[in-house]
Amino acid sequence: MTRLPEAGQRPQVSDRPVLTDLTSRDGLFAVNLDQRISTWSEPATAMLGITESEAVGRRCFDVIGGTDERNSRFCRDNCPVVSNARRGRGTKDFDVRVADRAGQPLLINVSTLLYSEPASEETMVLHLFRDVTAARRVERLASSVSEWFPSDEGQTTTCALTPPTERQLEIIRLLAAGEEAPEIAEILDVSPVTVRNHIQGAMERLGVRSRVQMIVAAARAGLL
Repeated sequence: MTRLPEAGQRPQVSDRPVLTDLTSRDGLFAVNLDQRISTWSEPATAMLGITESEAVGRRCFDVIGGTDERNSRFCRDNCPVVSNARRGRGTKDFDVRVADRAGQPLLINVSTLLYSEPASEETMVLHLFRDVTAARRVERLASSVSEWFPSDEGQTTTCALTPPTERQLEIIRLLAAGEEAPEIAEILDVSPVTVRNHIQGAMERLGVRSRVQMIVAAARAGLL
């Protein structure tokens, strides 16, 4: 690995430290304690639309620009993650709101690791992040359903009828996340007719007559 150029000098992609033994399907980038990006992965580009050459050498808050649930700037100079890292402390995983290159909002969950860059012994902060936009929608729906229909004390969380199959449950979760049948067919690489058949089968198993009732029943059963 090579040392990063001094602050204010933007390194070339070929100069960046390379995490040769680490691969991940999550987005990945590393920063030094000056918050300059030294490593940027292909999954990070796929998720955010920002290329490696556009990210490396820039300060992370200028690239990510994430905000918290109150729409306050989380990614900033001396952010909590880097402030903790300067004290040798880790940071618990967190969600931030970002936008991809097309301006579409995303909610990403970020985990961080501290490591020492071998050549320079400089402390680096590795960020691993994944898109949790749909997952958080499902969690909010399940929480809302619990509030609308509070369970009786001692009630079990299993379905009274036959539980949905694994594929049916996958489709229910996608519906709960706001996807429509044609998009679900594309995501799962099946035909729209197959998706509709799975939806019908899930409704029969749960003893309901509509997609909304199906999602509510699945949420009440603790399946979402």
